[in-house]
Amino acid sequence: MRRGVRYVLYATDEIIPDYFNFNQAPTHLLGLRTEDTKLGLYAKWVPLTSDVISGSMELEFYDHSTIRGKLEVDDTVDTDPRVNGMVQALLNDIIPHQLQQPLPGTLRLQQEASKRAHLLYRELFKHYPAKVWQDGGLQTLLGYGAEF
Repeated sequence: MRRGVRYVLYATDEIIPDYFNFNQAPTHLLGLRTEDTKLGLYAKWVPLTSDVISGSMELEFYDHSTIRGKLEVDDTVDTDPRVNGMVQALLNDIIPHQLQQPLPGTLRLQQEASKRAHLLYRELFKHYPAKVWQDGGLQTLLGYGAEF
């Protein structure tokens, strides 16, 4: 067995105005990948925080040791006994002790300021009225859809 971390963690926070998020899909995404599994966790946050809204988590799970799992055709989130352990490790260990680990010294202040700015930025764009987006706000405000 190799030494070191046995997984890869992917985290992203998609910024999309409510106007375009017609089904209110969760925009906070985490992927936990091991040698033979992949867990996807999607969640919504309490506004202006990074706290998950209770009951908002959606999961998917693939067993990459099988062909259909590797192709991500068979989502076995409801039947694979490894899911609960991976979710608990992600929520109770990996997120608080690694992903959200405070930076040392004065960098911690910059980290907190950056987090607050990000949360405000998300809320600002989330609540612009429809007219802003109908008049080209996606390109002028967020830069999406611009020519290369």
